[in-house]
Parts: sequence; structure tokens; C-alpha cells
Amino acid sequence: MKTTKRFLILTVTAVILPLFFSCKNEIVITADNSGGYNVDGCSLNLGKALKETIAQITDYSGQDIEDSFFSEKEIARICTDTDFTDRFISSTANSLTIKISPAILQDTYQTSLTDEEKNYVDLLMAPSVTGEKMTPEEYRDLVASVYGEELADEMWNAKITLNLGCPSGKKIKKALSSKHEISHSEKRASFEIPLVYLLSMQSSAEYSIIW
Repeated sequence: MKTTKRFLILTVTAVILPLFFSCKNEIVITADNSGGYNVDGCSLNLGKALKETIAQITDYSGQDIEDSFFSEKEIARICTDTDFTDRFISSTANSLTIKISPAILQDTYQTSLTDEEKNYVDLLMAPSVTGEKMTPEEYRDLVASVYGEELADEMWNAKITLNLGCPSGKKIKKALSSKHEISHSEKRASFEIPLVYLLSMQSSAEYSIIW
């Protein structure tokens, strides 16, 4: 598969596939003193049921998955690409904000993917991308009916930790979330996000730190 095609597919799957991951998942972003930011780390791990499902619906199996555009390494690479991250991340001289919304996800889907590439994303049936109104519970039941209870349970229990840091020499004054639990120190704030929420979200969510 050509690099450009891999990039286009990953633009959406880098957000959506981690929602099915069962191990510890974390994205670490740190603001700098120039008003910018750096993505310092992106740890995403595919669950057993997801790997098996990918093998069933694609030509990939075993080690092939680890070397494909579904691999953790490739997803992590896209998470650090500014062409992708600038859709979701904004920074100022004293703040860092991540915004995720159905509109952003749907725009990424519509403007960045060909019909063939959309087919990969369509397999997830994510309401946040399709625009269908569905509660997390309804979406979980849909996934179970199509892919089985094991994958649905992985999705339901999965979480992602969004770790935001302030610039060197600064201290966090406030950590703000419109939706989810926050824990923070003087330098970093962690937001624990249920991943099924992102797949079925009906409104935008913001995660911010102010220093």
C-alpha cells in the first residue's frame, strides 16, 4: 500500500482504533514556551479481539498486522504528525487545549479519505463519524451483534489517558474538562477518557490546562 494511502487511513483510525485497545493507552502532549506544543508520546496497544477481527476482515494475520497500517508503531507515528494533530490541538502563550467533536471527526473522514479508505472506517460503525444518534450502550450492543461480545467488552472497558504538560518554568493554575475526570500536579494534568464515549460522542469535548 502506498504511503499516501496509509496516511489517509491513519488520519481517522489513529483516533478511532485506539478506542478498541485493551492495554494502557496514553497520549502525552507538552506545551513549550513559544506558544507551541510537542507530542512526546503515544502508547496504544491493540487488544486480542481487535487483532483477530482485523485478521478476519482483511488480508492481514499474525505478524502482518504488526507491520501494517494497523500497527501500534504506525498509529503512534501519525499521532505525532502535525498535519493530523493540528486538527485537534490548539495552544497559546498560557494554555493548551485539545478539542474533539463529531464535526472534526466527520470532516476528517469526508475530506481526507477516498471511498475505498472510508470502507475501513465504516467497519467500526462509529456514531461519532457516521452522525447516527446512539448512546454508548446502544453502540456497544451494535458492536457485539456484529463482531461478538469479546470485542464489545474490550471497547467498553478501554480508556485512554490524555496527559498534558505546561512549559518548562511554568506551573499549572487550572486543568479543565467539559466531560471527564482530572488529576493534576504543578506540571502535568491527566484526563481519563472512556474510549466508547469518543466513538459514540454526540457533542464536543475539551481538555485544557492553563498556566
